[in-house]
Amino acid sequence: MLRKILQYLPFLLPFIGYAIYIVVARFAGRDASWRGAPWLWLTGAGLIFTVIALLGFRALEPQRGTGGDYVPPRLEDGRVVPGQIVPDKR
Repeated sequence: MLRKILQYLPFLLPFIGYAIYIVVARFAGRDASWRGAPWLWLTGAGLIFTVIALLGFRALEPQRGTGGDYVPPRLEDGRVVPGQIVPDKR
């Protein structure tokens, strides 16, 4: 569940910020609504935030040793041998 929230939150942040602006503006007596919302700017900012978040998640992801060949799970003598990465012989 947290992963889904973190996946969509960066895109929704500009829209949430604009909703807060509308509430505060109405509380202050100004006329603000979604009708005049800058949809293109909100969408563009959401896409930029999403790209930044994806790059950040990729940079912070723990890197495992990728040097080797993947051997998929297989059946040996009636039991399943799990998949593994066999290191290169260099």
